[in-house]
Amino acid sequence: MQKAFDKVWKDGLLVKLQRSNISGNMYRWIKSYLHNRRARVLVDGHCGRKVLLRHGVPQGGVLSPTLFILFINDLVQEESKQHCMQMTWSYGAQKSMQQQQPTGCNLH
Repeated sequence: MQKAFDKVWKDGLLVKLQRSNISGNMYRWIKSYLHNRRARVLVDGHCGRKVLLRHGVPQGGVLSPTLFILFINDLVQEESKQHCMQMTWSYGAQKSMQQQQPTGCNLH
């Protein structure tokens, strides 16, 4: 999961926050939480220079899992919808193209 947290597209996440009706002070606070974050590495007692983190949500942050779930939530829904559509087509082809959909798929 750590690498997944590192891959979150911050600007895309901010758009999704707005689409979820998160605005005002809460939106500005989360935006501030995500941007201008820096990190450095400590190896054998030697500290590297600080580097600007361009992507991701902070690891170990209490808010980070929630932000990650919000970021991937619509991706999971879209993937499920496409999978069900493919299953419907395959099922229909096998059943002489009957207008039935597989169990567990809700395309509405």
